[in-house]
Amino acid sequence: MAEDLNKAEDRWRNRGLFRPKRSRRWGRLLFFGIVLLLLGLFLKEAGSEWLYEWLQTR
Repeated sequence: MAEDLNKAEDRWRNRGLFRPKRSRRWGRLLFFGIVLLLLGLFLKEAGSEWLYEWLQTR
């Protein structure tokens, strides 16, 4: 029984349809989304005045 499951998992893995690949992609998207959100909040709070002054000087 367990060997059959392992064979089935190997078959899925060889096709590239195995689940960890998909969850890894979603994890990366989630990570980048959180980083962008934090960066946006930081820029809104701390960097908005600095950004405004920097844009005025250019």
